[in-house]
Amino acid sequence: MRASDHKTRRGRGIRWHLFQVLLLSILPIGLFAAGLFYLHWRAQEHERERSQVQLVRLLAAAVDNALDSTVERLSILASLWGSSPVPDEDFYARAKDALRNNADWSELQPLRTDGGALGAGKLAASSLDVWRPVITDRRPLVSNVLPDPETRTQSVYVGVPVVREGKVTHVLIAKLDLKWYDRLLTRQGLPKGGVAGLFDQDFKFVARSAEGSERRGSSPSEALVGDMKLEGQARHLAAGHRIADLPASRVTEIDRAVGALEDASVLLQSATQERVRSLHSEREARAAAETANRAKDEFLAMLGHELRNPLAAISNSVPVLTAAHRTREQLDFVAGVISRQTRHLTHLIDDLLNVGRAVAGKITLARAPLDLGACVRGVSTTLQATGRFVDRQLDLDLEPVWISGDTTRIEQIATNLLVNATTFTSAGGRIRVRVSAEGDAAVLEVSDDGRGIAGEHLPHVFDVFFQADSPETRATGGLGIGLTMVQRLARLHDAEVTAQSAGLGRGARFIVRFPRIPEPAPTGPSPVAESPLAPRAILVVEDNADARESLQIALELQGHRVESAADGRAALDLVRIHHPSVALLDIGLPGMDGYELARRLRALFGPQILLIALTGYGMETDARKARGAGFDQHLTKPVDVDKLTQVMEAGGRSPQAIGSD
Repeated sequence: MRASDHKTRRGRGIRWHLFQVLLLSILPIGLFAAGLFYLHWRAQEHERERSQVQLVRLLAAAVDNALDSTVERLSILASLWGSSPVPDEDFYARAKDALRNNADWSELQPLRTDGGALGAGKLAASSLDVWRPVITDRRPLVSNVLPDPETRTQSVYVGVPVVREGKVTHVLIAKLDLKWYDRLLTRQGLPKGGVAGLFDQDFKFVARSAEGSERRGSSPSEALVGDMKLEGQARHLAAGHRIADLPASRVTEIDRAVGALEDASVLLQSATQERVRSLHSEREARAAAETANRAKDEFLAMLGHELRNPLAAISNSVPVLTAAHRTREQLDFVAGVISRQTRHLTHLIDDLLNVGRAVAGKITLARAPLDLGACVRGVSTTLQATGRFVDRQLDLDLEPVWISGDTTRIEQIATNLLVNATTFTSAGGRIRVRVSAEGDAAVLEVSDDGRGIAGEHLPHVFDVFFQADSPETRATGGLGIGLTMVQRLARLHDAEVTAQSAGLGRGARFIVRFPRIPEPAPTGPSPVAESPLAPRAILVVEDNADARESLQIALELQGHRVESAADGRAALDLVRIHHPSVALLDIGLPGMDGYELARRLRALFGPQILLIALTGYGMETDARKARGAGFDQHLTKPVDVDKLTQVMEAGGRSPQAIGSD
């Protein structure tokens, strides 16, 4: 019994092992075959989808071509009708003959714009409401499926306008033979079991490859209608909503189309936003450009006005100088006029140059510790001496507060603020100037009870060339750049300037806050000024004859011995004979310019000659170039002869101390 059991277990074990070997051999082959079958099925499915898409495109092209052909044939008939002199009834009879050559039409009938029809019978689409776009817009129209009242069938119509003498008189309407369209869909080689359908805008069946007559005018399933409603989905996407908000379609191509619409919607939204930003930037740039252009025009007009006034005064002084019977008093008067108006022109030019440098950021500061209160007191004293505060009360409250600043530029800030206050404060008014320490700030405040600033003008008072239209500014002149310079120079000193006013007639207040520094330790006594030097031997080189000869006469009247030349070659000939100790050289000379002449004079005389550039080139780069060529001083025209004498007496040791640059 044990032996038998042993044989049975042994036999089963062999068969079991054989079954396992067989299973292991067949299973990979089966899996491989299944994979091949799946790949083959996927390829067939892909080919089937591709064929269906191609078939749909062919069907759509065939239907479009048929409708386009109908519109074209009707348009030809309508054009012939509109240009033919025959009566409407005769033309209609001829048009009816055309039906025999148009197998896809079942009826042809004109409709008058008053609603009347030519010929017998009545088309289902004879209502003017259907054809209103044809009459008003003069464009062809294909109707939806409409019931025919006579045949009780569903029909589709195409209408085109008939135009006579520029006016639409009729709508020529063709009734389509929809059975012809049923056959068109059937002839396209549909796959077995496949059905093709043609729908109108309301998703009603127009034609069908199967059961066309029975299903005409009916609606397909709601699911299919939902799949075909791309218009609503397109609007959904155009509104900026995402595809995730939409239900999935059962048609792959529609899902792809909606996905493409979503991508297009994203691009459209981005392009629209960018366009809005561009339009906004363009509007801002245009407004800024128009504002700048207006300011430029106003500035040029004001500049012409400001330049003509002193020139007119100088021009009027010339006949007095040349008159035979002039008196001493008259000569003194015109001399004062010429001196004052020349200084005024110089200030105008300096203001223009300064604001140009400030706007371009080319002003450099020579900073040193200075007492702001003492600086403002000196400016106030100078302006009082010139009569700026006549008939106005000036209150000063000036504490000693120290800042790090350029003395010339700080004086310019104070001068512009005080001159602005006197300009807009009438006689009898009050001007208050205060300098005090407030925490870490040194504060300069200039206030008045004068004209004040309108609310709409307050944000623009520091704009370059801005001037409120007021009698005061027109009467006193000015280019509208004083407050601009105050702001620019304050910023260079790390300071902040603000303007305040309660409105017109209520005065104004300007406050400048500088960073405050500790008071520096006292220094030693100032050096004693040297006594004036003896008359000099001076060479003047200037190509402008009037400027050259007038300067020569002015220097000779002060006791100097002066030689002059119009160019560099003549100047070199003179210096070898007269050996001048001072040379005043223009830069823009013909042939050899002033820089080259200075280098040659320095090579001939070394430090024994004082070289002064007297020129119209007033930029800081011009001054550096002059020093590089060997000049001791660089002064811009026009220069007062007394100041020029001081420079010569100083021997060029303090180039920043004197000059109009």
